[in-house]
Amino acid sequence: MALINCPNCGNQISDKAINCPHCGVVLNTPITNTPVSITKPTPLGDPYPKSDGKGFTILLPFCAIGFLACVFANIFQESWIWRIYWISILGILWVLAFRCKTPIRNAAIPITALTSIAVIISFILGFLFVDVITDNLGFSEYILWFVTIPFFLCFLSFVLLSIAHPGLLRVSLLILSAFLFVVVISNIYFLLESDSLFSFRLIDFVPCVGLLLMLIASIIQKE
Repeated sequence: MALINCPNCGNQISDKAINCPHCGVVLNTPITNTPVSITKPTPLGDPYPKSDGKGFTILLPFCAIGFLACVFANIFQESWIWRIYWISILGILWVLAFRCKTPIRNAAIPITALTSIAVIISFILGFLFVDVITDNLGFSEYILWFVTIPFFLCFLSFVLLSIAHPGLLRVSLLILSAFLFVVVISNIYFLLESDSLFSFRLIDFVPCVGLLLMLIASIIQKE
């Protein structure tokens, strides 16, 4: 230990002193080499983690039933087969919506819910007013305006979900989105111009391609 002069009063003090014992002036603050431990925050994890592939396995029955229903509905033109097709589409939407991460999940679930409500209401209208729709062209056009709503909401859902699901699944979703977009535009054109814009005999089978690709993707896709 060495002696030094206090810079304030001039008296001799120790060089280790923190303050002068004579005048009380603060001289220095000792620096310690004590290591500081840094505690890493506990990871919260992904609030919406991706599954080990089981989510895509759930898609299999919906894709298979939707594909078959689409084929037979276009061949036999039975309304009850179309309802099975739409139930399969809603099942696909819900499975893919819940597999999304935020923020897409937060947008996909409300749109899917609105689509489901619109489809159910269109089912009810079809059951209640089937005779009126057949006999009254004006009423048919009114119903067609509403039926276009679930097509449009479903189109938005497929576009949104295609962002969250890459690969072959995205391709199938974009194919279905393109078909639904054509249906919506054609319905609006028909309602405004009272004339059909497209011949749907061939284009109606486009969803079969999308659902078939989705079926393949749900089998081979692993995340």
